[in-house]
Amino acid sequence: MSRSVPEEECDPQVADRLLAATIYLMSCHARNGCPRLACMVGRHLEAISHHPAAGALVRDTCRQLAAAWESVRVADERRCEEAQSPSVLETLRRIVH
Repeated sequence: MSRSVPEEECDPQVADRLLAATIYLMSCHARNGCPRLACMVGRHLEAISHHPAAGALVRDTCRQLAAAWESVRVADERRCEEAQSPSVLETLRRIVH
């Protein structure tokens, strides 16, 4: 038995809004590389990849991009952690002085 999809979930405007919001989040991420934004982009892409009103090409592309944005999130988190931890050179300077 197939699951019936609520009418509002099939609304093409909902898929369009999700896509517009995702593009906005991507542009925000480009300005600051925040891992939280990368996570949100990935979640939006995942939602679009399952949206019944999105075209097959858009769904497939979003599914692939969601995985890529997970890598972006991991890299952003690593970069933030490195920025917060003292460098090896700074640590050596503290020890010597």
